[in-house]
Amino acid sequence: MADLLQTYREMDSMAKALVIGAGVAIVFIVALLLFRRRRLTPKLEPPDLAIDLSSLGTHGPPAGGAQVECYNVPMRLAAVVLAPAGRLNRLPARERWPDLIDQIVPGLKDVVADHDPLVRAWPEQLSAKGFSHLFFSKAKLPGERGKGSPWCSLAGKFESEGEFFMVALILRASKSNSLGEFIMEPTDWLGVIRARSVE
Repeated sequence: MADLLQTYREMDSMAKALVIGAGVAIVFIVALLLFRRRRLTPKLEPPDLAIDLSSLGTHGPPAGGAQVECYNVPMRLAAVVLAPAGRLNRLPARERWPDLIDQIVPGLKDVVADHDPLVRAWPEQLSAKGFSHLFFSKAKLPGERGKGSPWCSLAGKFESEGEFFMVALILRASKSNSLGEFIMEPTDWLGVIRARSVE
């Protein structure tokens, strides 16, 4: 370092100006390349996670076939959202989703087949509470978070074959009720949701 400083002191003013000019030019070129690279990198738009309740229909549960109840209230399954739990996890292939959904509550895949709900995949989610709150903000229910309306929603984590996934359900009854939004733990689903077949 001392040798470089000594060499710089011994240069005449013209040489010093050239060295400084070259240094400024190199810094300018590097900054320009970094700026251009940033501009060329496409901005990834976040996925649209909103669910429009008006697109889910206004009818209640069907009269026959597979039935679902939430706290013993007959419902129509209007929408299902699935997401992997954790940054490195992935959902299985779409053709395996019915079996995955059946792990939440036995018989729920028959409800999906009969009720034909909107089914969506969301990107990976890091926490069940974070997923639930995000879902409730993207699928806003009428009334007081669904209370006093025919709508209710449930969101949380469930386990399938040793792996955890996130799921959210939107359900609609035939009339207004006191149900609303529920954050679910993996052990809650069987006590809240019941699926069965009616002839």
